[in-house]
Amino acid sequence: MRRELGLYFRIDEKSICVAPGAVEVPSLLSETTRQIVRDQLAWRGPEVVTLRSLSPRYGVDLMVQAAAMVRPHMPDVRWCIMGRGELMKPLLWLARQLKVDDIIEFTGYLPEEDVLKRMQAADAFMLPTRSLEGFGLVTIEANACGLPVVATPVGANIEVVSSSDDNLVAECITPETLAEALLDVLKRDVSHVERAKRLRDHVSTHFSWEKHDRLFLQALESLG
Repeated sequence: MRRELGLYFRIDEKSICVAPGAVEVPSLLSETTRQIVRDQLAWRGPEVVTLRSLSPRYGVDLMVQAAAMVRPHMPDVRWCIMGRGELMKPLLWLARQLKVDDIIEFTGYLPEEDVLKRMQAADAFMLPTRSLEGFGLVTIEANACGLPVVATPVGANIEVVSSSDDNLVAECITPETLAEALLDVLKRDVSHVERAKRLRDHVSTHFSWEKHDRLFLQALESLG
């Protein structure tokens, strides 16, 4: 992002201070509580979630196509798409055409507590952005909930998503590469508890409000 700003404004990259975004880190659910939540949601196998506006640049159609490509390899994977927007009807139509409407849940708008519940109970988060992705705060929100993130190489995704080895950036902006990356993440031999704790610690270390505020204040002071 520093490089992009330098090129756009034609200034020296070294003069740019980057203060990463930050989130509050929620408590992780115990395995017992997480299983209770999954039972309430009728989630049996691996669950992939996203939280997106259903608009063209957010690429949710790529996720629907990826679901069709993942199914032959891992038929027990289910998908939960949280959010609303003008593409709801076209996306429902696409899911029916690809015969994955039975494994994809479109929740529409959800209150914050319901979003958090699903994020904490899921197994992976997909960020299928097609264009114009900024910092991508939802990446560290997902990581803070213990979810590995699979994302397209758009905007700051390349930097933020790849800051943890538990996440994975797809090779390009296609459903094929998203499906490949997701299968890689889901097939890794690691327990949910271990990975969730590691991701939560990663967010606490690299995307804390303390770090954000310190770097932001340093940038302000440098202007004096």
